[in-house]
Amino acid sequence: MPILEGTSVKEDIQRLLDEWQKTYEDLKAQTAFYQTSETKDLSRAVLCQGKALAMGECIVQLYAELNGEASRNVPSNDPKRQLAELYQRAVQIVLQIPATIDESGDVKFECPGFGIFYLNIDESMPELMDLDCVFYKDQTDSLEFIARICNDVNLTPWPAVLTVDENGGIVSVSVRLFLAAESRIPDEGLVRAIIPQAMAVSTSAIEKFREKQNQDHAVSV
Repeated sequence: MPILEGTSVKEDIQRLLDEWQKTYEDLKAQTAFYQTSETKDLSRAVLCQGKALAMGECIVQLYAELNGEASRNVPSNDPKRQLAELYQRAVQIVLQIPATIDESGDVKFECPGFGIFYLNIDESMPELMDLDCVFYKDQTDSLEFIARICNDVNLTPWPAVLTVDENGGIVSVSVRLFLAAESRIPDEGLVRAIIPQAMAVSTSAIEKFREKQNQDHAVSV
């Protein structure tokens, strides 16, 4: 339901947003705390993450109310657009990162410190989640040097894969997972649960690449 006209109502919603944002950040911090090796408690981490997901969804809905957008959100009849909007909602609700649908119909969002990520939409395979990011562009190091680092990182047991182009200098990370039966759009709840894990392994792979690159440079000096 759209917000009522009047400054006082908007002020009330803004105050509620400020309070919920603090709670959301606290829940994210608790989730991270219970996932560290020193304080590992997966049951509490999952509980905090679940609360954060619910809080994030409420925050996005409140933002829509505050901006008068709630009554204007009409579902699309285009299957590709529907899937893109599903991923867009998942990114914004779960990751609390603004996401847009570009001219190609793919979902685009920026993760500070890592780069611009894309959820590529293939309407012929809606069951496939295809997340990727070009995070390295540099012609300084040789193709052999970069390829060796990528191969080392790819030996780790996670579903994120690093690839380097034939000319070197451009490295991307990708995660591709089947989330539904063939030709089926995945369940939105499952997408929301998977997105944080896909981002976590992607950023871990990027950090590992940077770490090994710095180590190898230090050895060669």
